[in-house]
Amino acid sequence: MRELSTRQSVGYARRVASVRELLDEAIAVLDLADRDERAAKLFVIAAKLQATGDDVATAEARALLVKAADDGSALAAFDLGMLLVSGRGGEIDTAAGLLWLGRAATVLPAAATVLGGMLLFDGESAGDGITWLRRGAAAGEPSAFWLLGAAHLRGLGVAVDAGQARLLMAAAADAGVVEAQLELATMFADGVGGVRDETSAARWEQRAAEAGSAVGCMRVAERAAARPGGLTRSIAWLERAVEAGSAEAAARLAYLYTMGGEVPADEAAARHWIARAGELGWQWNPK
Repeated sequence: MRELSTRQSVGYARRVASVRELLDEAIAVLDLADRDERAAKLFVIAAKLQATGDDVATAEARALLVKAADDGSALAAFDLGMLLVSGRGGEIDTAAGLLWLGRAATVLPAAATVLGGMLLFDGESAGDGITWLRRGAAAGEPSAFWLLGAAHLRGLGVAVDAGQARLLMAAAADAGVVEAQLELATMFADGVGGVRDETSAARWEQRAAEAGSAVGCMRVAERAAARPGGLTRSIAWLERAVEAGSAEAAARLAYLYTMGGEVPADEAAARHWIARAGELGWQWNPK
């Protein structure tokens, strides 16, 4: 095991002390007689434990969340379910995680949407997923509209209905769900669920790009590059795609600066983007 630097050691010590203080606080809270107050305070302490980033602390958070959820906290049940299905703070336990999410979903529309999304892509449970998603949509959860749109588009738990899928995607896109904006753009570009409309497709790609989507930025860059003299204008969007984590965009920039042409060749810039692409996981010679 490598030795920790002085700064790392101090940071670790502080983290351990913070975790110990939180656990001491939790012991005191467990003695509270009022269930609602106890549950609310345990939920807050569990959140603070997770925020330390310490695996042991997150495991302790799991235990506190069980108590808070048993005391009736839907928020605790939701958080606990997510920890269990993701394996944070311990082993993955999907079955138990889904049960806790189900308890939360009866109260929280966001939990209903998450649970519905998880069940949707399991063939045997897709119908149950639709039920939960409809519950989320009825409460106005934007992501529920997106997932219901995906279900109607692909026939998951419901019959394929491209027209209904477009309407649902539009509702989610209007509410700012980036995934729905990109899907809706594709539907407009391909004429799925209604008329083909490249103007609308470009508008939704722009919305997604402005929201920080790497895919959206790449699509806007591609549209710019396809127009006469647009290659230079595409660079800003490619750079934004890189900022959002796109290795492909970095590789594209490296290529542009290497080849020259409408964008003047720039060896230093090419080397920079080659290095950036590598940092983001781009494989120049994929096997």
